[in-house]
Amino acid sequence: MFTRDNDLNTRLKLYKAINVVLAFVSSKRQLATSFSAIRTSVEGILKQPLEISKVSEIKALLPDLLKFSYVPVSDLQVNENFDKSSRSVDYSEGASSTKPSQSLSGHVLVMDFEDKTVGKRDSSSGNQSLSVSLSPVAVKKLIEARNGRFEKAIHELIVASSADDDPVSLLITAGRNYVPVDHSITLDSKKSMEIPTKRPTIDQIIADIMASVWYKDQIVYRRLVEAKEMQIGSLDPPISQNIANAVLQSRNIQSLYSHQAAAIQAIRRGKHVVVSTSTASGKSVIYQIPLLAYLNEDLHSTAILVFPTKALAQDQKASLSNLFQICPGLEHLKVATYDGDTPYELRTEIRDTASVILTNFDTLHASILPNEEKWRSATLANPAEYMSKMFAIDTSGLEVISNDGAPSGSKEYLVWNPPLIDEMDPSLGKRSSLSEASKLMRTLMKSGLRVILFCKIRKAMKIVKADLSNEGRLDIVEKVRAYRGGYSREDRRKIEHEAFSGQLLGIIATNALELGIDIGALDAVIMLGFPMTVSNFRQQAGRAGRRSQDSLAIMVADPFPIDQHFVNRPSDLFENSLNDLIIDTDNELILEGKHFFSPECPSVDEKWFGSTCISICAHKLRKDDDDWYHPHPKFLPFPSRHVSIRGTQEETYIVVEVSGNDTQQSLKLEEVEFSRALFELYEGGVFMHQGETFIVKEVSHDSKSAKVVRADINYITSPRDLTRILPLQTFRAITFNNTLAEFGRLNVYVKVFGFFKIRNGRILDAVELITPPWERETVGFWIDLSGDILRRLYIEEIDGAAAIHAAEHAILNQYALSQDVKTDCRVAKEEYMDGNVPAKRAPRYSTSYKRKRLSKSFELD
Repeated sequence: MFTRDNDLNTRLKLYKAINVVLAFVSSKRQLATSFSAIRTSVEGILKQPLEISKVSEIKALLPDLLKFSYVPVSDLQVNENFDKSSRSVDYSEGASSTKPSQSLSGHVLVMDFEDKTVGKRDSSSGNQSLSVSLSPVAVKKLIEARNGRFEKAIHELIVASSADDDPVSLLITAGRNYVPVDHSITLDSKKSMEIPTKRPTIDQIIADIMASVWYKDQIVYRRLVEAKEMQIGSLDPPISQNIANAVLQSRNIQSLYSHQAAAIQAIRRGKHVVVSTSTASGKSVIYQIPLLAYLNEDLHSTAILVFPTKALAQDQKASLSNLFQICPGLEHLKVATYDGDTPYELRTEIRDTASVILTNFDTLHASILPNEEKWRSATLANPAEYMSKMFAIDTSGLEVISNDGAPSGSKEYLVWNPPLIDEMDPSLGKRSSLSEASKLMRTLMKSGLRVILFCKIRKAMKIVKADLSNEGRLDIVEKVRAYRGGYSREDRRKIEHEAFSGQLLGIIATNALELGIDIGALDAVIMLGFPMTVSNFRQQAGRAGRRSQDSLAIMVADPFPIDQHFVNRPSDLFENSLNDLIIDTDNELILEGKHFFSPECPSVDEKWFGSTCISICAHKLRKDDDDWYHPHPKFLPFPSRHVSIRGTQEETYIVVEVSGNDTQQSLKLEEVEFSRALFELYEGGVFMHQGETFIVKEVSHDSKSAKVVRADINYITSPRDLTRILPLQTFRAITFNNTLAEFGRLNVYVKVFGFFKIRNGRILDAVELITPPWERETVGFWIDLSGDILRRLYIEEIDGAAAIHAAEHAILNQYALSQDVKTDCRVAKEEYMDGNVPAKRAPRYSTSYKRKRLSKSFELD
């Protein structure tokens, strides 16, 4: 017993020595804490050598508190090419070289505490203030708190050990799993990972995760959806043998599911058909088989297929082309996409020669309908009757197919809630949901699973790639891609091909890959944060298990209230009914846009758009002698270009990579929506593309473009911005219980006045920028709260700003169109402590506080 206690006391003495040295070193904000840098000081205190194995035992006892691992040398470099006196950006920082120098290659052993004091981050705004060096008193308190945590951990180890167990032996054994590995030495011996043809079952993988040392009861809910057997249907009469053989060879379809057969039979009867079945239930077969039959009967027929996205159209083009090549008599028919990516010189040929044209609603609006004379066919005897039959749908002629006959493999659903950084100190908060998602994705890929990670933030790709590199798994890094709608056409097609052909293990995507694109067999889906709606959750989860295998869907919860609601009530994700789709055919703003872009005849169009269209045409358009209405000549010849069918259509900025000082040679990387460009494209900021880092060298708001240079840097940037939404004019006001709600005109003001350089959550520096503000007017409503409510909040010791911000989102979530409504997500407190902010954030708060009233604005977009 004495020996055991003496051994534990020795480890406590070691820990205290490390704690003292790290505390004082870390209080110097930008001083790197490599193991070699502190080793001499610790050995001076202990009067004996510092052994890595002993430190690993401490890591095993406090795995979430102590960082002890090899990281790339470049990650320890603090960029010093920044002139703090001038507070301006030096574009030479890393931009002149795309590869690290030899002196920055390899890995270095780092030792640090994960609870280091950093700049404060407001949970609602996400903004950080600059961290400052700790005072001697603060350092002393930090040392004492950490010592207390270690002593408690030792006590818990002793209590948890049985009479036959030696706590020291258990600690030594556990420490072996935490001995750091220098991947720069072992990397050359790694073989390229082959994507396995077989993989463990999902149940086994979950068991392995729960048995891993980093698992801390993150799984708060688990649900198994059992596999479902297929339901077979038949056609009467059956399809031709040629078509049956083509479908068999190209899709390996030997028989039709019940919903496929029912839908095709309805089409044969001349019914309009709506199919509402699960993801990957073979809905495309429902139109492909009738299409083959029609073309087989009339080779001069032409079909136009309209899809919601370009990517989905490209996916279906490949499928149809393959069918045509196999089906006798149809081999020569042409399948082509006609969208914004189609070169102009090919469009006439496609119109004249293609038997199947795949497009999207945007192209239909912007290019096809405005040029309807180019699409007319002399073989169509009665176009008016044809179009009437095509669009004037009577419910008696509509058949809904919802009984899903497709088979599906079993699916495990997990709700994953990140654990506390330190259970002994809850004030430190929880571990990052992004780091948890990265860990899960890497674990699944290393087990041979094909994974897709849906996330809303660009830096996820960089985190995953960096973590894999640090683990020495460059073989997996090569099999991971990011995907978003703003990428160039060539990049999107390449990624889609790599995914479909099975060359990738991981995809990090936005919701651009939600909609039915066949990217091959996926085994697992990880959702970083609740994906806005239950419908989106089910859509994203459905992307896994598309080949009837067992699959896995994990939602990694963010700390936000809506995520935590589903952590506490996870059954709502599965048992609540979906919201109805909202179709507002009486919306005058939408109708005005529709009537604006093409000639109108109200007496005809009233059938589809109601009596409102008559007054709109009379007041907004010009009438000719034939009772047709036309837009103003200044909008001709293409009025459709002035109207977006997707509501408020954002402009985009083109991001191009330039080589060093040679700005003439450029490569388009992607397009960024304007609302994001304001906060991602600013001079000196870090821009990320496919996990690679670039420095923004130049931004032109006139040409809507940004030039970036590739840079091997180890930090990211976060904008320092001021956003205000101010009421200008009230259109309507309602008073209820002494609370005033108003609807009217708003002014939106956004200004980026600088940025932070951040590494590992710690602010390295603050940079000031001089940029022009962005302003626009919109409509929305706001609520003024009386002084009585504020006083009640004060008495109840409730943060008024946080409470009102939560109320904003509670109100927004009551709208069926909540995703189209925005609110000012900024706090009503001073953001920074150094007084360098040009204006306080969200001045409506500060002004209202002084007047004993508090207002918040909601932007309708």
